[in-house]
Amino acid sequence: MESREESAVNQFYESVPKQLLRDLFVSVLTNYQQADKFTKENYPWQEGLPIRGYKRRADIEVDIRAVAAKYFNDGAKAEAEPNCTGGWYHTVLRVGEVAMVASKVRNRKSMVNKSLFMHKLAADNAQIEFSFVRTKKKVVRIDRPAPKLTAVLVHGYKKGDKSRPDFVLIRFPDEECKNWIGTIDLFAVFREVLVNFYAKPMVAADRIKAVRLRKNVIKKESEGEGA
Repeated sequence: MESREESAVNQFYESVPKQLLRDLFVSVLTNYQQADKFTKENYPWQEGLPIRGYKRRADIEVDIRAVAAKYFNDGAKAEAEPNCTGGWYHTVLRVGEVAMVASKVRNRKSMVNKSLFMHKLAADNAQIEFSFVRTKKKVVRIDRPAPKLTAVLVHGYKKGDKSRPDFVLIRFPDEECKNWIGTIDLFAVFREVLVNFYAKPMVAADRIKAVRLRKNVIKKESEGEGA
């Protein structure tokens, strides 16, 4: 019988196309680099401290929706969904049995912030394989259909270098958002992509393509808001 971690990882790969995952990985690498470059070119370091993180987060969130649109025929869909107060939005990518969000964390062992939004997402997609029902005579296990799986694209940087991530992982929180039950290390999965990305500067054509995809998402969503 497979472990809970193996079950989560297998279920993730059954739902998420590997090329989609690769595109998300490249987006994270690119937006770390671009946010750092933009901040250094436009602001003194004091004012740049908060701007770098906000720009990086915003561009990654929009890119997730752009990547989902690219894989629409594979069942991918992503929308910006408000938190419980309506004061902050998170992009949720849904494909197959997976619901995925992105989050920057302090280090690879850190848990995501225990926000009401994350609690609700994890609870709605309860990471439970089976349940039990107690009868008068005995406890009976009732197998459920495959549950929805909550995944988090977590990333973070080393102190002293905010231009590139120190790790990019897919992690699966338990239903109470207290522990991780499984991990996929994208540095290991896409080792060649990682090496090639930093072996040469991002070519102009790739940068233009990334910006165009992001602008298409922004334009489409702005038109929908005004309708």
